[in-house]
Amino acid sequence: MSIANPIAACGALIADVPTLAAHVSGFLGVSRPSAGEMLARMEGAALISHGAHKELLLTARGRVAADRAIRRHRLLEVFAVSFLGY
Repeated sequence: MSIANPIAACGALIADVPTLAAHVSGFLGVSRPSAGEMLARMEGAALISHGAHKELLLTARGRVAADRAIRRHRLLEVFAVSFLGY
């Protein structure tokens, strides 16, 4: 599951739906106000913007930051498997 592809209450993956603040709070298991505060900080840092229908969009700067975080996470996974035997 990803924030961009939420899972419905029945467990089905929903593809091609806009990412909303409510999806973020549900995905992270935090309250909507907490997610809203985090998203406001991300918007202030020019990492995300809001689309015409209140959907969340990564800016170019946000995409670079997301790609960097994904790469670091994958490197840690490779290290854990290759060197630690997980």
